[in-house]
Amino acid sequence: MGCTVGSAGAIAGRVSLVEGGWVLEAYTVGGHIRTSLADDPGFGLGAEKRSYLFAEEEATAPAAGWYFFLLPSISFDHALLRHIKTAGIDLHFGAPEAGLTVGFQSLTATRPAPVDRDAFRDLNFIPQSPIYACVSMRMERSC
Repeated sequence: MGCTVGSAGAIAGRVSLVEGGWVLEAYTVGGHIRTSLADDPGFGLGAEKRSYLFAEEEATAPAAGWYFFLLPSISFDHALLRHIKTAGIDLHFGAPEAGLTVGFQSLTATRPAPVDRDAFRDLNFIPQSPIYACVSMRMERSC
């Protein structure tokens, strides 16, 4: 067991390039304090996997590969989709859903569409195989 604060500590992450974007998978075991308002601020105790899907047009991908003890600096509010798997106790204060989890939770949520303009998104995401994800922000190119 370990302790993680934000994106540093007992954490491992993998960045994978996918069609039209990239995925960050982050793994923690032990205590995890999430300090970023853009990434569901809160506290967890247990095991957790968080997957984030980004469009290449909206967020520049860090170098692909594994990261240990320190994740690359990322603006999580640019994630088009997030998938969260938690086993343990988790107190979460922000989006996608505020609340308390005791036991197991699996949650997949997309970023809300902008209300001030038209937007197109075609996403293909399988939680068990995030490296096969696909992102399209243009109608001309679908997943």
